[in-house]
Amino acid sequence: MQKPIELQWPFKGLNESQAYVRQRGGQPDSYTTAKCNNVVGFDPRTGRNRGAARAGLTKYCPDRIDGASAGQCLVYSVGSVFNGTRVTGDQSVPPSETRVTALGVARVLGAATPGTVGARATTLVGISGGNAALITSAGVQDIDSGSDVLSPSRSVIFAEAFFDNIYFCDGASYKYYDTGANLMVTWDATTAGSIPAQAASVQLMTGATNTTPIVVTVNSHGLSPGDLVTITGVVGNDAANGTWTIANITLNTFELVGSGGGGAYVSDGTVTRVSGSRCSLIAVWGGRIVLSGLETDPNNIFMSAVGDPFDWDYSPAAQTVQQAVAGNITSGYGKNADIVTALIPYTDDVMLIGGTHSIRKFLGNPAEGGINVSVTDITGVAYGRAWCQSPEGVIYFFGSRGGVYKIDPENGIPNRLTALTIDERLADVDLSASVVTLEWDDRSLSVRVYITPTSGGPTTNYVWDVRNEAWWPFTYANNSHNPMSVRLLSGDAAADRSLLEYGQDGYVRILDEDASTDDGDPIDSFVYLGPLSNMLITELQATLSEQSGDVTWSFCTASSLERALTASPRAVGRFSSGRNANQWPRGFIEHGYIRLSATGPWAIEMLTAGVERVSETMQRVMRSTP
Repeated sequence: MQKPIELQWPFKGLNESQAYVRQRGGQPDSYTTAKCNNVVGFDPRTGRNRGAARAGLTKYCPDRIDGASAGQCLVYSVGSVFNGTRVTGDQSVPPSETRVTALGVARVLGAATPGTVGARATTLVGISGGNAALITSAGVQDIDSGSDVLSPSRSVIFAEAFFDNIYFCDGASYKYYDTGANLMVTWDATTAGSIPAQAASVQLMTGATNTTPIVVTVNSHGLSPGDLVTITGVVGNDAANGTWTIANITLNTFELVGSGGGGAYVSDGTVTRVSGSRCSLIAVWGGRIVLSGLETDPNNIFMSAVGDPFDWDYSPAAQTVQQAVAGNITSGYGKNADIVTALIPYTDDVMLIGGTHSIRKFLGNPAEGGINVSVTDITGVAYGRAWCQSPEGVIYFFGSRGGVYKIDPENGIPNRLTALTIDERLADVDLSASVVTLEWDDRSLSVRVYITPTSGGPTTNYVWDVRNEAWWPFTYANNSHNPMSVRLLSGDAAADRSLLEYGQDGYVRILDEDASTDDGDPIDSFVYLGPLSNMLITELQATLSEQSGDVTWSFCTASSLERALTASPRAVGRFSSGRNANQWPRGFIEHGYIRLSATGPWAIEMLTAGVERVSETMQRVMRSTP
């Protein structure tokens, strides 16, 4: 006798920690799936919680900064159109064509551009190949002194907006973008003190070949591939002088990437390693710029004076609660006991410090003493921007030992979100070969977890659906779309409140709920519904959204549920948009699933199956091969 059953969408997402037979939930909206990709619970095109393909990607900017060079940094600042932004206006001071930089230098920017009083302007800056430029939906715009301004060898460069300007640190130099002057400027302690730095190593060279590229000889140099070096004083082959990224390292030699010989080497020359001589982590907290990641002092944390990113005087003649502080000099916090891997501001009074195996919490103004307390010694935080914050103040982060956590910094301890679902997947991530980035997505109320191999290979990324408390994996068909930097914009226009991904191919793309592809590449999605055992499926009735694309259904059956996940589909059919006519497959599932798959956008309202239990004799007849 036929019995109708509703095949529930797995609103609780992917679950790889339970037994295969326990994928089903006992209540509506509590089902999980053993296998899926590129699907979500909430339909991105309508916001309905019904099961759908994920949103696609479109190009935000048609141009690239440095050809096919990967994106290194994406950062923005938001300001009033009459308060230091690049837009000039009749009410600006100074008026019309002139702007004064943060260093007090007047610059002419062109005729005035009218604007609406109170409007906000979003300035988006990208870094690629060490070059800086403005990113707009119309194209890339040059920044004065933006060429070769930062290290081309770092996979990721971190930056933060502070008031109207944007400040960068790449481990080799400090720069800031003056939005009022459209100018990249060397960032130094021009008010007082010394900006955090270490003495760069200087070595004597004994040779430089007249070849392409130039091969430099320095006995037992101790340098590493990708290091940035500055060479000066070479006599003869003076083409070796300059700042270079190095490659093809041997004990006593290295190549200068992009160089070409200029004559026979005669004598002299010094090699200065600049990589690691500056901080590489940056945050804004309590009205200060916070720096860390200094290679020879990795436990230290440095903070500028309140409101002045150019004041790094830790011992002024008159001590104040607003002065600059450093962990080893004036801060009540002291140095961090663990190597610093992440700076996570929460409120003006609370900042989390991620380490290689711990998390600590800074409380209070560091210039007034402050305290440094332990949050956990069980896990640290992956390096860089492997964290994000929801509007409710919840911090999400990727642990230094794998897994994704959430924490309320005020009174909580880390809660491992992946522990009972996909923990094995994320425990195996090689953090030394991947850039991990977390970003909050306002539109879908979710956390997006990007795991991008620096080699450019394939990867799987993840979405944590906060409303459904579900994990959804997603992949890009084109590996070059995997981002090195991700930003959620803020601004007045809808386009300025979007999530942007800076790909390994140098393009900035926008997460687009209306896109049917990933910038021209197909989005292939699937989900396994079940498990089902010893059932004869006699009827299928489906209702898809009215705007849905076609969806292919199939039976995946085998002698075990585990094998069924890799079994070839059987009894294949197709659903189309709207309410479908009943289909009569009469297919036997020994142990397996009903698989739904599609290319492009789709969403499902309901799927019902007519099933019959079969006798043990018929089960043996219809049983699958192993």
